[in-house]
Amino acid sequence: MPPFMKAMGNLAKEYKVSAKVSKEKKAAKAKRAKIIKQQRAKDAKEEAKVAKELAKLAAIAKKESDKMDVDSAEPTGFSRPDAR
Repeated sequence: MPPFMKAMGNLAKEYKVSAKVSKEKKAAKAKRAKIIKQQRAKDAKEEAKVAKELAKLAAIAKKESDKMDVDSAEPTGFSRPDAR
C-alpha cells in the first residue's frame, strides 16, 4: 500500500465519529422534530380558533348591515319630492 494511502487511513481513523455520538445527534434531532411538530399543531389549533371567531364576527356584522339596509330603505310612493 502506498504511504499516502496509509497516512489517509490513519487520518480517517483519527477523525472517525463514534456510534455513541452519532446516536446522540440522531436522538436530539428527533426530539427537536417532535417539539416543532407539537408547536405547529398548537399554532394550527389557535389559528383555527381565531378563524372561527372571525367568521362569527363577520356573520354578525353582515346581519347588522342587512338590518341597517332594511331600516334605511325609503317607503315606496314617497321617493319623489314633487309627487302629490
